[in-house]
Amino acid sequence: MVFQGVRSTVVTRFFATRSRQLNQEGTPFVPTLGIASDNAQKGISVDFNRRLTRTLSADLGFGYSEIEGLGIAVGQSTKNTAIRLGFSQALTPKTKVTIGGRYLRTDLIAVGQDASAKELASFVGMTHRF
Repeated sequence: MVFQGVRSTVVTRFFATRSRQLNQEGTPFVPTLGIASDNAQKGISVDFNRRLTRTLSADLGFGYSEIEGLGIAVGQSTKNTAIRLGFSQALTPKTKVTIGGRYLRTDLIAVGQDASAKELASFVGMTHRF
């Protein structure tokens, strides 16, 4: 879903999917991921962009997703939360530079253990259209 104004844009995405390994008796196909890849996924992301000047814009994004194990993977899950802030400056009509940062948190629940990881990252990039 996209809402677009004169200087601002908001984009919202929702998703949900369920994956099950297809197994057929007597087939020569051997699954590479195994039956433990059965899962259900769902998530949302919201991105906000605001043009600050004719050549400078700011981006703010939030994302959340969950993966739940199915079948023999019941009880296993992963949850990801991400927040991103960035700025883009046009240098020429075809070239822009981007700078920003991201916070990512991942929570993992597996059989007999729980784990959590946090990441703070910064990024710099340049885009040129030919």
